[in-house]
Amino acid sequence: MSYKEQAGSVTPSAGYDAFMPRMRLSVPRGDPPSFISCVLFSVLILFFPFFYVFYFILSPHLMDILFYFI
Repeated sequence: MSYKEQAGSVTPSAGYDAFMPRMRLSVPRGDPPSFISCVLFSVLILFFPFFYVFYFILSPHLMDILFYFI
């Protein structure tokens, strides 16, 4: 008895798909993201480390700056 007769009428990838289904990219419904939102998102990703560094530089002075405006 050959392997195909034992397996029956299954596709070669059926066993693999049972454990690891194929990932399908879901097409977003509705409008694609606008150009402005793409730019804002990329700027946020690019400059986030700099904001993080600035926060650590300014953190001793944050309360002083806050009380200056109050």
